[in-house]
Amino acid sequence: MAQLLNYATRPSRAAKLVRIGKWPVIGLMMVALVVGVFMGYEEKTELDINSGHLRTTRQFFDWRISKKTESSFFSELLDLKAGPPENAWWKTITTDGFRHTHYAYGYAINQMNTIQSVLHNDRFTDPAKKHVAQAVMKSWQSNSGTLHANRYTESLMECAQINGRNGNTIDVEQLPPD
Repeated sequence: MAQLLNYATRPSRAAKLVRIGKWPVIGLMMVALVVGVFMGYEEKTELDINSGHLRTTRQFFDWRISKKTESSFFSELLDLKAGPPENAWWKTITTDGFRHTHYAYGYAINQMNTIQSVLHNDRFTDPAKKHVAQAVMKSWQSNSGTLHANRYTESLMECAQINGRNGNTIDVEQLPPD
């Protein structure tokens, strides 16, 4: 009788598997959740080539979480407002959980940051700063990309370095040609 009671109270093999098997199942569910979050999240940054504004859209599985338009160094320098035409906005960077994709205007944000650090020097006059911002934006609008603006940025850095060593104030006439 004791053996019969012992056999009846012992868990079955199926019950043991269920008890042992719940942790791998929970682990797989957690992995699926984490991968789903990374796969579903996307952040897209766009540039308005007419005003220099940046628009960042955050999405989760194609549901928009937030959409924020902010001014950049160029739009503040030239006192420009973001325009309504949707065709003026160009993708610069798209980031999701695993990829970081650049587009034709992917280098534009870096160009603005580089130019801002170059123009931060007090040797540039205000008209020269505005001329630089207009020249770069004009290059973006006419060349459908950032390659020409990149060359202009490099020559601007050389100009700032040469004139900075001499202690000269840089006006529009000393800037590199557009």
